[in-house]
Amino acid sequence: KSMWAGGAEKNRFQAEPVFLKKGIYQLNYKSDMSHSCDNWEGEAPDKIDYCGIKIVALAKNEFSKIKSQLVKSNFDTTYIESKNVKDILIDNTGSFWFLSDKGIHKYNYKKHVFEMFSIDYQGLLGNEIDLDYLSLFQDKSGIFWITSNVGLIKYDNIWSRFDVLQNTPKKDSLTSNAIHSLFEDNSRRLWIGTDKGITIYDMNKGSFLKVTANNHNRLYNDWIIQIFEDNGGNIWVATKEGLNRLIKDRFTFTNLGFDAGNEFPAEYDETGNLWIALGNKIIRYNTSTLLKKEFVLPDK
Repeated sequence: KSMWAGGAEKNRFQAEPVFLKKGIYQLNYKSDMSHSCDNWEGEAPDKIDYCGIKIVALAKNEFSKIKSQLVKSNFDTTYIESKNVKDILIDNTGSFWFLSDKGIHKYNYKKHVFEMFSIDYQGLLGNEIDLDYLSLFQDKSGIFWITSNVGLIKYDNIWSRFDVLQNTPKKDSLTSNAIHSLFEDNSRRLWIGTDKGITIYDMNKGSFLKVTANNHNRLYNDWIIQIFEDNGGNIWVATKEGLNRLIKDRFTFTNLGFDAGNEFPAEYDETGNLWIALGNKIIRYNTSTLLKKEFVLPDK
């Protein structure tokens, strides 16, 4: 991920975010003191004006801008730095994004240049990855998802942050690593179509739900080709054996954390609150935020 800092070829520069919880930290680094500040072995760097390590606190929207200002790229930005383009998409702002064997490339149509975001596929997913089967998806929040034959890469290009989702023995994992399609529904859930069924990943909760072929949900084959949602909220799935419509559960049960031996009154208001009278207290449950609050009534 390092970039040329000017001067000798060995002069390198790298800017990356580090995510830390609030606290006190000590920074340490190793150096053999060769090819260092004021002791350069060869031509000194001329694209940066400092050496060593510099730490700057940044807001999320500042990182990409500052990183691009710290050093000027030595590449010709009027073309994509790869001959192997695997996928293309247009985001909500009208910008063009290209996926290649080297990473993601954004085309700035105002400046007529490409900006490259490098991705180490082998480092993230292992040497078994087949670069011919890469595809690109962007969710509604702007996060990129890259499908492959050995797992799913989640990439936040603003922070240069990577996460990998793969099939593991754990319950919270993908149905299979061979991913053929991605779809985001209106509830911010990512539907991941594989060769062994569907994994529904709740991006808010970080939870996984696996769906495989059975007569109840009307999914007749586990080899998923494409997934989409119609205006009525129905999920349609194209498989090797035809087009399927998944049947949603009619009822969702929520445990509010109390036992009631007898009947109790309940009312629903126009702001989305459910009010429940139970003994000497009233419970308010918001169906949007899923927050519960109890109001204890005073004794007579």
